[in-house]
Amino acid sequence: MARILCFFYGLLIFVSLFMVATNQSIPDVLPCLFSNECPPDLCPTDLFAKCINLTCQCTAEYDLD
Repeated sequence: MARILCFFYGLLIFVSLFMVATNQSIPDVLPCLFSNECPPDLCPTDLFAKCINLTCQCTAEYDLD
């Protein structure tokens, strides 16, 4: 009985670690309506986050809106 419980707990830990490792914390496309809804740390330092076609994208242009 103890071996079955150890096997079950080990399997549970393995499956939970697998699920955490395969889950992406940031989705590929961030929906937005305005440029200020885009997170500032989305892009590298030389690019700016801007709302284009209802998604946050990195551009070289700074949006003054």
